[in-house]
Amino acid sequence: MIKKRKKISVLKIGLLLLIGSIFSLILSQSNKVLVDKSFSDSYKNDNKNLVIKKDEENKMDDNWSNYENKDYSIGFSYPPFLRKVEYEEPGEYEYFVVFEENKFSLAKGVAFGISSGGVDEEINRIKEGIKREGKIKVIKEKEIDLLEEKARLIEVEPEDDQLERKSFLVFQRKNFTYSFSTITDQMQKLISSIRFLD
Repeated sequence: MIKKRKKISVLKIGLLLLIGSIFSLILSQSNKVLVDKSFSDSYKNDNKNLVIKKDEENKMDDNWSNYENKDYSIGFSYPPFLRKVEYEEPGEYEYFVVFEENKFSLAKGVAFGISSGGVDEEINRIKEGIKREGKIKVIKEKEIDLLEEKARLIEVEPEDDQLERKSFLVFQRKNFTYSFSTITDQMQKLISSIRFLD
C-alpha cells in the first residue's frame, strides 16, 4: 500500500508538472499574442503619427512667411524655413535679397531685387543671364496685371529634365523696378502675395 501511494503521488506530481508546463506554455503564448498585438498597435499608431506629421509638413509648406521692405514699400510671402541673405553690394541692384534653401526647407528659393533701370533693362539683364548659363530657353513671356501695375512674366526651361522650370516677374512702380525669380510652380503663389505698403 505504501508503495502504491508513492507511485500515485509521483504520478500526481508528474501530472501536475505536465499540466503546469502546458498551462505556462499557453500563458506564454497568450502573452506573446498580447505583446505582438501591443507592438502591432504601437506600429499602427507610429504610422498614423507619420501620416499626421506628413500632413503637418504639407500644411507648413502652405504657411508662407511674410517679408516687408518699408524702404521700398513692398511686401510679399515666401516659403517657410528658407534662409534670408541680404547682399551688401548688390552690383546692378540697389537692393538684393535671396531666400535660400537649406536642410529645413521643403520648397525652393526665391530671389528679389530692386533697381532703377526700368523694366526693359531688367528683362535684358535676365535674358543675358539665361544666355550665359546656356542650355536654357525662354518658353513663355507675357504681360500680366499686378494690382494696379503691369508686370512682365518670363518662364524659362532648362534642357536637362532633372532641373525645374524657373520664372521671373518684373514690374516698375514709381522710381523702382522690382524683380522676382523662383521656380515656376511657386511663382503664382508668390505673385498673389505681393502687396504695396504705401
